[in-house]
Amino acid sequence: MALTAGAPAGGVPAHAASARSAAAPAALYLVQFDAAPLATYAGGVGGIDATRPAPGGRLDLGSRQYTAYRDHLRAERARTLRAAGLGEAKTVTEYDVVLNGAGLRLTGADVAKLAATPGVRGIFAQEYRPLDTTDTPAFLGMTGPDGVWARQFGDPSRAGEGVIVGAVDTGISPGNPSFAPLPHPRPDAEVIAKKWTGECAPAEEAPVTCTNKLLGARWYNFGKPTPTPPGAAASWSRSRASTAQTRRRGRPPGRAR
Repeated sequence: MALTAGAPAGGVPAHAASARSAAAPAALYLVQFDAAPLATYAGGVGGIDATRPAPGGRLDLGSRQYTAYRDHLRAERARTLRAAGLGEAKTVTEYDVVLNGAGLRLTGADVAKLAATPGVRGIFAQEYRPLDTTDTPAFLGMTGPDGVWARQFGDPSRAGEGVIVGAVDTGISPGNPSFAPLPHPRPDAEVIAKKWTGECAPAEEAPVTCTNKLLGARWYNFGKPTPTPPGAAASWSRSRASTAQTRRRGRPPGRAR
């Protein structure tokens, strides 16, 4: 995704951004608002119970309070934008679950107005950063007798059973051996079936075929001039996803190429 929570606009907190950015042309910004997002809301808004799950629990996407608080957040964001003299047409996308925020296309004058508006916690300019990687499980502390595979799963051959890994990155390479389908049914098929609620959006360019190993893929292009379909992957994202999800069977994960 092109929107990232990098340095605040102008490299300073939102309340100090206005003087530095007033003359800046329109660009994409991630704006964070004060109220808690759905994942951490503990109550306090009249008539809306807490949505924060209990420790070890999951967010109930179908609950009445989930819908009510999500609508409350959206209404409050719209109110804050109106207070800053900005229209809803500035909004590119909105975030409710782990972040109460929105992606907005703003001029420097817009940033200055928002920075002075109550209810705004931070304004972050879109950034593009160079990709880097170290594609070794040892670097991540996964291998060896004291590694995650041995400590959490008891045996590297069972590492990752029942776990779904989600990665937001520059793409995926379904033809890589690390993503080859597992024997059917996979040993943890029932656990995975209960957890998985996603979808496979193959796209028209560089389409992805989902399997019982590569469960799903979707693509987003907020603020990115040319969309990158899920199959049009960079080696960095293939490497990170394959390192994270590969279940060892007496050998290290296949290196993505």
